[in-house]
Amino acid sequence: MSETAATYSSITPEDLDRLRAFTDEFADVMESRGLPRMAGRLFGWLLVCEPDEQNAAQLAEALGASRGTISDMTRLLQQAGLIERRGRSGQRGIVYRVAPGTPSLFLRAAIQPLRLRRMVAEHGLELLRDRPAEVRARLQELVDVYSFFEERYPAMLQEWEQSRKGTGR
Repeated sequence: MSETAATYSSITPEDLDRLRAFTDEFADVMESRGLPRMAGRLFGWLLVCEPDEQNAAQLAEALGASRGTISDMTRLLQQAGLIERRGRSGQRGIVYRVAPGTPSLFLRAAIQPLRLRRMVAEHGLELLRDRPAEVRARLQELVDVYSFFEERYPAMLQEWEQSRKGTGR
């Protein structure tokens, strides 16, 4: 019996197929954010796998990937702060898991693109400073919406993080 099959002995093959389909769906989202598809698949798998810590062999088997690819993608995800590499006490080998606080990290990372877009839009406004207000209106609206979310987003994230502390999750 394979390591993945042994790990998932309590769920049906159909459920395992659904989990793998989720990893592909998640990979689509991550790929649209600039990560390699396999990094998205690996991260998606670590979000749903049992146990929540997996070694390289388990990851390779579950994702149908080579150990070299798993090594490259785990290193990339570690450098991004999305997963962590851990030794198991009393056991040999390294396992990987989703790093605590990763959802907050994802959301915090969304602030920088907002800031950059606002700055580019403000540059455009500066270029149009001598043009009539009607010409500037579309770009001004863009600056306004980016400014709005850039200003409020950190407070919303902090409020969410505080609410999580209260739930113990």
